[in-house]
Amino acid sequence: MAYICGLGIFGLNQLIITKSGCAGRFGSFVIDREVDYDNPVTEQYCLYKNNKSCGVCVKTCPSGALTFEGIDKPKCSKWINDITENILMVLEYSGPAANAYHCLVQ
Repeated sequence: MAYICGLGIFGLNQLIITKSGCAGRFGSFVIDREVDYDNPVTEQYCLYKNNKSCGVCVKTCPSGALTFEGIDKPKCSKWINDITENILMVLEYSGPAANAYHCLVQ
């Protein structure tokens, strides 16, 4: 939606890059009204795709799933699932902090 609405363009990291930089989250909603909108962006905001001058997203990808050739989505997903399980395990076994966590979600 963000791309279609003209807010940015997809970068090497598969996230929307705006004039201000990379933005990881956008929301959308459905309404029953006519609204003004922009056309999709045609300028390339991803510096790597534009002139190979960046690549920070590849260099800092914690899972190693993002490369200059593309993204290994299963590897990325596995890393996210593993780290989420590890965080939940730490919360569960970390004493009083874990008890507070469980009280908040129950």
